Amino acid sequence: MDMSQQQKKSVSLPQSLRKRKMMADVTNMSQRTCRLEIKVPTQTVYVVGTEIKVMVDRQPPAFAQPIGFGTVTSQVHKRVKRNCLSKKDASLQTMMPQRSLTIDTDKTTRTTYVLGTQLTVNVNRCAPPLAKSFSVKCTPNVYYKVTPQASGRSAVPYPLTTNSILIVTMDTVSETANDSKLSVRYYGEKTESLGDAVLHLTAVEISLDVDADRDGVIEKNNPNKGSWKWGPKGHGAILLVNCDSETKYSKKVDSEVEEISKVSDLQDMSKMILRTNGPAELPEGYKLTMHISQTASENVRVFRPRTKAKMDNTLKYQLLNLFLKDYMIVVGRGKLTQEVPYLGGKSELELFAEGLRFPDKDFDGLITINLSLTEPSAKDEIEFGYIDSPHHRFPVVLDSPRDGDLQEFPYNSILNCIDWNRDVLKKELGLEEEDIIDLPILFKMIEEKSGTRAVAYYPDMVNMIVLGDQLGIPKPFGPQVNGKCALETEVSSLLEPLGLKCNFIDDFAPYHKLLGEIHCGSNVRREPSPFKWWNVEL
Repeated sequence: MDMSQQQKKSVSLPQSLRKRKMMADVTNMSQRTCRLEIKVPTQTVYVVGTEIKVMVDRQPPAFAQPIGFGTVTSQVHKRVKRNCLSKKDASLQTMMPQRSLTIDTDKTTRTTYVLGTQLTVNVNRCAPPLAKSFSVKCTPNVYYKVTPQASGRSAVPYPLTTNSILIVTMDTVSETANDSKLSVRYYGEKTESLGDAVLHLTAVEISLDVDADRDGVIEKNNPNKGSWKWGPKGHGAILLVNCDSETKYSKKVDSEVEEISKVSDLQDMSKMILRTNGPAELPEGYKLTMHISQTASENVRVFRPRTKAKMDNTLKYQLLNLFLKDYMIVVGRGKLTQEVPYLGGKSELELFAEGLRFPDKDFDGLITINLSLTEPSAKDEIEFGYIDSPHHRFPVVLDSPRDGDLQEFPYNSILNCIDWNRDVLKKELGLEEEDIIDLPILFKMIEEKSGTRAVAYYPDMVNMIVLGDQLGIPKPFGPQVNGKCALETEVSSLLEPLGLKCNFIDDFAPYHKLLGEIHCGSNVRREPSPFKWWNVEL
């Protein structure tokens, strides 16, 4: 059997569905997510018999696959949103940005950690089949916490449960790549060792700073850079609109010129400082990326000095230097994302933000600039099996990554892609880790004219169709154990306790052999929502 890769895909169900037997009246209601704004009153229309779910800590979805970030916001001003790390203060730890990570007993996992964030590892997802408990070891600068805590005991090994989560933090940067380590050892019924999952960590510090207290000094991690307040005793950096002209002859407004022609033009911009600390180079594939929204690109652009590489003073370099601008645009009109150089060690990079437009009735002056440390990933798509807008009914099947076009991505990159999607779903839909159910799937590699491609080895059960509490699931034709398909038994044990009925349908010939499944080949007539959202006046 040519099974080159094995991974788990995810079925995503809301927490209310998991507790439907306890809250029957609630789960029968349609749900709609509502976001509250700090600056202006939020108006909405409530339909009797529905629920409004308010996201109190919702952040914009990440543009790339961020593992750490700095956000600059401004009222034609800017602020940087960043949390501080304290391993002794549990209340602060709960405020840290989180990122899911998958480890493996078959190979070493490597990742880059950003100070001030948390890594969450579901230790049950990669546990050997007979594992009953686990222990954790790590280097001195790595800290961890196991949740949920076992009642009435504090000694290791920790009991292994379906929702055993390992929360990992660090408090110092790395001198070299992968110099910090953590390992999880799994034990069987008689505490015999079943295998180790090893994690290598590279810790870096990233801070995108502005003059938050308006005193002319850009401090590192100013406590007020995460908010804005008007007045002489207020805080939050001010973004200048570049509305003058540096030229003597062609009196064109500087904000309409696509480049910086004179250094004096920088005085009409607001300075930001990107502070980084860590090894000389980021691990392979990692990069810093600045990105803004399409709306923000009409109102702001950011420049940075061209980093000067060490080059011989040759005639070729001297001629080339004549045609290169000293300051290059990072983001702005027509350029929503751009890599920003990581200088290595303890470094600072000056950035200059230029306002292009004054606030008016269509623009409140709020600008957001994002900086992310991204890692190599195999992002393909998130496929939703069913969603009813605008009430956000969500008995949903998440198929990610898609069965094709993965091509020759490494195993860890595919897992990173799935973890990234899990984080997006948890953040945007208010899901917990226990609301996401992993289903097994095998992939194989096939050769096509366009290159190598990863496809499902057997019918992909994640690509099912949801009809109320009835699930139409592709029949996987798995190995027989005690006269029953082991894969069907596993999936039924995960979904049927939620009040769902699993119906396994043979789609091997009509759909699976054509690289599709039941969901791809079905049309469902559904009752439309009675709420006419298009008539709502905002």
